[in-house]
Amino acid sequence: MNPGLKIKSLYVIVGILLLINVATLGFIWYTSFELRVEPPLNPPRPDSSNSFLADELGFTGEQSQKFEALKKEHHQGVEKIMQQTKDLKDQLFDCIKTGDDTKAKEIATKLSDNNKSIELLTYEHFKEVRKICNDKQKEKFDKILVELVRGLEAQSPPPMRPPRGNRPPGERPPPPGR
Repeated sequence: MNPGLKIKSLYVIVGILLLINVATLGFIWYTSFELRVEPPLNPPRPDSSNSFLADELGFTGEQSQKFEALKKEHHQGVEKIMQQTKDLKDQLFDCIKTGDDTKAKEIATKLSDNNKSIELLTYEHFKEVRKICNDKQKEKFDKILVELVRGLEAQSPPPMRPPRGNRPPGERPPPPGR
């Protein structure tokens, strides 16, 4: 085989291998990008479209109207408390600037009270929803209540994890190579 043909053959082979590598890297990048899509932070609640609870329990027209009124009242109450919570959190982190630990503890207590208020408001909401059910619906409501509560829990942020390793919180890991 002549040396010029050998060099041209090597260029063609290198070119083909280069194209295969680029295609492989593109495929890996594209599929890994597709897999990295994260679930939404706030998954939809089971009763967000009004259909889950109403459909499962088979509410009549009058029951549906009462349910909608209860749901609207609950939503407004929670929204009001959530706005207060947002304002309190802003105040809490403003305490970092001033260094007022006493005020920070008072605000933290108010935040805790707000969380308690939301939980009690939700409890009262479901208690009132159960009251508008007939006996057959109450039996079904009691069975699906667990699903409803888990749906609500899915919207809360995940608990904080302890730091990895045996380091105390806040301590940085040792630099690599040590």
